[in-house]
Amino acid sequence: LHIVISIHYEEDTILIRISDNGIGMDKERLADIRQTLQKHQADYDKNYGISNVNVRLTPYFAPGCDTIQLESHPGCGTSFTIHLKQIL
Repeated sequence: LHIVISIHYEEDTILIRISDNGIGMDKERLADIRQTLQKHQADYDKNYGISNVNVRLTPYFAPGCDTIQLESHPGCGTSFTIHLKQIL
């Protein structure tokens, strides 16, 4: 397993991407996590880690980006992308 964490400063946002080359997720699991992120509630029964981070970062998301973005393909890994407002 190889994990890459990258942070890029853009004009008025910060782009954070965390990706791996793991086994990825099937469509059902991916849809389940995306639905949890859209609710903006920490789910103590499932997806707690990512949903908790999502809830805590909500006030800081860049305009037009209201959740952590998640991409995953079976056999190719998973990538989480977070767009945050730059706060001076």
